[in-house]
Amino acid sequence: MTAFDINDYQQKAKNGDAEAQYQLGLCYAKGLGVEKNFRESARYWLQASKQQHAQALVGLGKLFEKGVGVPQDYTKAYQCYHAATAQNLAEAKVRLAMLYMQGFGVEQDPKKAVQLFIQAAEQGDATAQYNLAVAYEKGLGGFVQNPEQATFWYQQSADLGYAPAVNRLAENLDKQTDNQASNVDAEAIFVNATQKIKNQLHDAMTDFQHSAEHGFAKAQYNVGIAHLFGVGGVAQNTDLAVEFLQKSAKQDFRPAHFVLGWYYQGGFDVANFQQAVNIDNTQALYHYEKAGELVHAQAQYFLAKMYETGNGVDKNDETALSWLRQSAKQGYGVAYQRLEQLIP
Repeated sequence: MTAFDINDYQQKAKNGDAEAQYQLGLCYAKGLGVEKNFRESARYWLQASKQQHAQALVGLGKLFEKGVGVPQDYTKAYQCYHAATAQNLAEAKVRLAMLYMQGFGVEQDPKKAVQLFIQAAEQGDATAQYNLAVAYEKGLGGFVQNPEQATFWYQQSADLGYAPAVNRLAENLDKQTDNQASNVDAEAIFVNATQKIKNQLHDAMTDFQHSAEHGFAKAQYNVGIAHLFGVGGVAQNTDLAVEFLQKSAKQDFRPAHFVLGWYYQGGFDVANFQQAVNIDNTQALYHYEKAGELVHAQAQYFLAKMYETGNGVDKNDETALSWLRQSAKQGYGVAYQRLEQLIP
């Protein structure tokens, strides 16, 4: 990333710039350009928190929770996380959920914890996805045990590289292998259920197709996705998929722009996992930018990665950082975690 000037941050922080105050706190917490000093981190994050800077609130909350640089105070940690959660920051929701789960600084309430995990998981936070999987697996927070949902969220978390989720999936796979011999009847039931789902999907796709032909953007998107992956009883057909996704995108349906960006950047035959001829970085950039402008957090993160690596676009650290910050502000967990590692 581009070099930063600690003196410039200090001057901006002195003038009341909340972002500079947050970044200075991060510098002192990590010892970047200055000697590590958690008391100084707390001082700058407190200043930024008074201006409701969400990331500074989380940083300050961590210090109170752990008793680092400030006296340990779970109530103050709760207040910080709660204020940042009101700004839709995924990490704040996870930290707040853990306090509810343990009853630290607030009355213990597993149901509230799980609801917060759900919100953060849907924003792409790997830790939340893992904890949500645990809740489904063990039946916590008012959930009935649901192994299928547990596996789904473990997989989401593992796809983001969260080691505990990767390990848990491996453990579950070993158990499934051990139990395969005794699951003949269960497998038959599963096959029957799968057929029922296929029949229902077929009926749904007929309705989606009819709605799409009448110009409804969400239906066009659903039909496009069905053709892209060959689901819902329709044949995999990338030409038809792109046709319907383009129609949806022309109505500024942001998920359609995002999927088109992914399609043109990846250049893969998703049915056969083979390299195809549809790679078009210009189109990928166009659709990611359209989705990003429509506040699609994952598209903003993908744009940041493109500009950071120079993949399909001229490398530009400042543009990469700008998109990364926008994604993090939407609460996209991966972007926030990446941003926390960087100093502009």
